[in-house]
Amino acid sequence: MCESQRGVDNDPTWYTVRIMKDVDPGLAKGDFVKVTGKLKVDHYLSREGKPTGTCLIIAFEASKLAKPAPQAAAAQDAAA
Repeated sequence: MCESQRGVDNDPTWYTVRIMKDVDPGLAKGDFVKVTGKLKVDHYLSREGKPTGTCLIIAFEASKLAKPAPQAAAAQDAAA
């Protein structure tokens, strides 16, 4: 999952999400989602032996949200 700010975000934050249910949430690339769970940082050594890590969300719930209408999103951006 990727979190980005409104507008153009050249450096988004990426998360690995593990959904703790056996139900397929039916998500596709580009969907707006709501995830409820616990944020955790996993630290490990890369293949090259360098310390690295990932942001992991242990999700209890994940659901698709409706995308904002293009006109509504443009009006909101203009007001900001």
